Amino acid sequence: MDEIIIISFLYFAASAFSLAAGVKMFFVAREKEKSRAVRYFFYGLLFIALYLLINGLPGFYEEGYFPVFVLVSLFRPFLIIGGMFFCLIPLHLMGSEKIERIYTYAALFVVILSSGLSFFEITRQLPAEHFLARYGPNIVALFFILSLLFAGVFYFRHAFKKRKKKVVFGRSIMIGTGCVLFLLGASFKYVLETAIQDPVFAGIVASLAFIMGSVSFVASITYKGEKTKDKIMIKGKNYVG
Repeated sequence: MDEIIIISFLYFAASAFSLAAGVKMFFVAREKEKSRAVRYFFYGLLFIALYLLINGLPGFYEEGYFPVFVLVSLFRPFLIIGGMFFCLIPLHLMGSEKIERIYTYAALFVVILSSGLSFFEITRQLPAEHFLARYGPNIVALFFILSLLFAGVFYFRHAFKKRKKKVVFGRSIMIGTGCVLFLLGASFKYVLETAIQDPVFAGIVASLAFIMGSVSFVASITYKGEKTKDKIMIKGKNYVG
């Protein structure tokens, strides 16, 4: 039981760091209201912070207590929505409006699928050995993992292209690293937990990955480096340099 409480506190810490980055981005968004990319960044951090917060709450409830099942039905969709906004940033910056719409519809479908799986869990309509009961959460998490992978590759590629501009390079590397750490956190939470059948170890590793990812995002927003004419995360396509 003590291990579960430790995991809950770790998730709370990760939520606090993610929320701190989101609040910082909120003030940037207020200054640059026309930047859709900045708003996407803010929404992504906010939903992931809520996911991490809710994910930590069950450790303070006894097993079988009804609110735990309600929380389970909430935190997966928040993870998917957060990942969706992170993936929408590079799609928007690349000017792929059609792909952006298609991806958004796909993300909403996965949210509905996730909610349906949670409903079956709450009502216990699926036996424990059923395929969806065992691997459904992993299938849902895969959408988040692929979304963050795409965003991470985009930022690392951008960092390589702008490697001579230290501020652009530094912030892009930090954002890309944050994306990779977030996807690792989801991988540890869902995939590793199923593979090794050790939710305590998987939870600790996952929460630490989310904490480090959140710290990387906070660092990317506060990083100034040397003065440059490039404005990262500020407006339009200059969001990443």
